[in-house]
Amino acid sequence: MLALVLARQRGNIDCGGQRYLIAGYGHFHQLVPAAAGHVSVAFELASSPADHLKAILGVAVRHERLASILAGTPERSARPCRFRAAF
Repeated sequence: MLALVLARQRGNIDCGGQRYLIAGYGHFHQLVPAAAGHVSVAFELASSPADHLKAILGVAVRHERLASILAGTPERSARPCRFRAAF
């Protein structure tokens, strides 16, 4: 969590904001898109997570819109976003 806060703060200083963060772990990569709320996606080490960013953001946006419609709330609902997708 602290890494996300620090990356966002650094991005806001003079880098034009934070678009995403990729954490490289021993067994996988973790992609955390900044604009998608509480979403993170794990990838095999041989993959390139940044190549899938646009598709992941598209799924998150569609899911958020659907959740908002079903709940009768504004677009930016505080409901957790949980979904599984294969890329």
